[in-house]
Amino acid sequence: MNMYDMTMCTGGNCPRKLGCLRFIGEPAVNQEFFGIPPLSADMSCLEHNDAQTTFRNEVDKDETEKLAYGLSTFGMSRDETIWLLARVQLETEHLSRADYSRITGKKGMKKEDKIELKIKSVEDEEIQIRAYYISLSFKGSNEDLHWFIAQQHLVHHMLHDRIKSTLARYMPD
Repeated sequence: MNMYDMTMCTGGNCPRKLGCLRFIGEPAVNQEFFGIPPLSADMSCLEHNDAQTTFRNEVDKDETEKLAYGLSTFGMSRDETIWLLARVQLETEHLSRADYSRITGKKGMKKEDKIELKIKSVEDEEIQIRAYYISLSFKGSNEDLHWFIAQQHLVHHMLHDRIKSTLARYMPD
């Protein structure tokens, strides 16, 4: 993805930076950055660019299809499938709001491996609420649900990898 088309951000204290393409995108050689993160007084970002939306468009369709087919062989009920979709969505949301720290004292590790993400676990009550709303609004087939779960799973891994590489880029050695 060419980041020349957008002004990037160093993130600062933005609570949504790990899920923002302006922070986790790969900067071009002469990339423009905001002088300071564009946060309002209530710490909401005025220029947030959701990375998940972009990653959904970049997901490999063949891999998504293989994962979706694999899910279809598990014989899950519609409610179980909706529950799984809710869980994967929430896990990705929690990933984009993770805390992180640097692991020290380990020589020979890649910079990305020196980053520890502290991701809040997803509670059953959160999943239950999300699954309820999905069940009310989603009218597609089980095959559609399998596709969305597979796609969200791949987006989650893309986001995870991009977050780690971005934090490694910004953290000192």
